[in-house]
Amino acid sequence: MKLQPRVYDFDVDRYPTMGLPEEEQLGLIAQELELRLYPNPTADFITIESKSLSDFEQITMYDMSGRLIWSQDGNTSIDNKITVDFTTQAAGNYIIRLADSEKDQSFSYSVVKTH
Repeated sequence: MKLQPRVYDFDVDRYPTMGLPEEEQLGLIAQELELRLYPNPTADFITIESKSLSDFEQITMYDMSGRLIWSQDGNTSIDNKITVDFTTQAAGNYIIRLADSEKDQSFSYSVVKTH
């Protein structure tokens, strides 16, 4: 399965978006989380910011081969922000995944590392 930027992995039935085209459903969910990943693409650091960041038990980053390269508990965020150090990673595409087991949902986002 080829992942595209801003790919989401969750149960859409949990949100009041039934009957809307999939693109609109995804936009509403991202808006509800007020999630920002910046800068993207990045050469060194990326910031994950969301009003709901502390709700996620696990925030992980994978390379495109599926290898876990970074992990942190969302409850350890300061001011609803986490900064990820990309300086030691090779240029390429990465997936950041936010998991909330209490609500049985997760969200995945594509991040690009340059140089």
